[in-house]
Amino acid sequence: MDSNLVKGYQAAVELAGEQLRNADPAELAGRCGGVFDDAARTVVVEYLNRQYTVTWPEIEAHRVGADDEVPLPTRVLLLNYVLYAHKTPSTGEMIAYRDIPGAATYEPSFQKRAVAPLVKTFDGKPELLYSAAEKIGGWRGSVADASVVLRVLPLLEVTYGIWHSDEEAPASGVILFESSVRRLMSPECIIVAASSGVYDMIKAAYS
Repeated sequence: MDSNLVKGYQAAVELAGEQLRNADPAELAGRCGGVFDDAARTVVVEYLNRQYTVTWPEIEAHRVGADDEVPLPTRVLLLNYVLYAHKTPSTGEMIAYRDIPGAATYEPSFQKRAVAPLVKTFDGKPELLYSAAEKIGGWRGSVADASVVLRVLPLLEVTYGIWHSDEEAPASGVILFESSVRRLMSPECIIVAASSGVYDMIKAAYS
């Protein structure tokens, strides 16, 4: 990982930690769709079909049932999700990443880290896409030539779609979000969340 990116993630973890220490974990759990464990002083959050905890007052992230350290991008994502995510009524409106406020600057990174590996792996392989998504709790979607939906976080459903290549056009992909994503997390964290869904499907496809 690029050293500047690491520094940015570390700074984001420290900033989120400072804000979380002064927040009420029970209130945050109610807002973000997590579960508050008063005895353990933790908020439990489901992330891509796995459980993670954010603990107080240390403000640390752990994967339930695993001893290995949570990767830095995942820590940034989980801490910021617990800190900022708010339940909002569903609008039924689907938006692209570029339609999220502040996301335009990060569009090239989103395409490289999320859309490109999705298309490269699953172009022309709809059944592989469906089975991979089902292995990690996803289901079939209704956009493009083939699509699936993953509940990446309690309040974040992401739709992954592919238009398969043919003689007239190369393959292309689309990743869509319910418009309430604007109140869940930053554009940078949304890249981590959406791309993690892609990588988990790739692993599931060949496991």
